[in-house]
Amino acid sequence: MIETIRDLTKRAGGNPGSMTCLLELLFAPEAEMVRSQEIIQKLDQYGIRGVGIYVLWNDLADRNLDRMRDLLHNYPEGLIQEAVGHQDRRGQAMIRRYENQKNH
Repeated sequence: MIETIRDLTKRAGGNPGSMTCLLELLFAPEAEMVRSQEIIQKLDQYGIRGVGIYVLWNDLADRNLDRMRDLLHNYPEGLIQEAVGHQDRRGQAMIRRYENQKNH
């Protein structure tokens, strides 16, 4: 358990919002653990840590883990990496522009 706490703390980078998201993933019901694992794998793959996790979860996915998984699996990696770098919600506009282009 100590290793898990260290890992979560490192991933969150001192950001309480990121820690909240990570704890939600960790303590998801057993039926949703595959989703949690997929999200964590993508976060690692994309190099998203600290405040980036919070921006993705809170701003881009509206604290919805299914939406978070959708963004990580169905949107371009570069778009997600850039969008999570904006704490002023500009990332939301980037995602909306992508969705509008995709739908036309």
